[in-house]
Order: sequence, then structure tokens, then C-alpha cells
Amino acid sequence: MKENRNLEEKLSGDMMKRNNAFRKIGLSQVNLKNVRIQNHLSQNFVIGNKKALLYTMRQYYENIGMDVFDYLPLSFHITKGIEDPEYARFLSYFYDRKKKSKK
Repeated sequence: MKENRNLEEKLSGDMMKRNNAFRKIGLSQVNLKNVRIQNHLSQNFVIGNKKALLYTMRQYYENIGMDVFDYLPLSFHITKGIEDPEYARFLSYFYDRKKKSKK
């Protein structure tokens, strides 16, 4: 039952009301039913968009001479179908993994 209460607190905003940071902005005057919570950071497209984050991190790690996929999950962004060089990279990886799994 305590788990349900914690979920209810989160959904109702009780936890936010007890948070000092929210108290400072006068949350007690805000109707929480009208507050919208989003799962992205506005004005931060580069870190809030998976494709943009991939390209940014790939460029960063290439600039410092390291492999981005030593730090991030392996990802492929294919935009031009089977003509895309990224698709060829994906196929190569896929068939290598398939060979290794049969051993």
C-alpha cells in the first residue's frame, strides 16, 4: 500500500509541494492540475533528441580520437535506405554478430 501512496504523491504533486526549490517559486499558488510536465528539455534540442545527441557525441569523440560507442550504445541512423553508408555499417555489424552467435 505504501508503494501506491508514493505513486499517488508523485501524481498529485505532494512531493513537489514539499520540495524547497518549488516552494521558493511559490508553487502553493499554482494549480497543479494545470501544470504540464514534459520529458524533454526545452531549448536543448541537441541533448533532447536522440539523433542530434548521437551526431553530437560522435563528432565529439572523433575530435578527441576516441570511439563514441565505447561510451554510448551502438546506434545506426539510416536515412537513405539501402544506399546509405550507415546501412552498410549496420549490415556488416549484423552479419558479424550472426556469425559469432553460431560459434
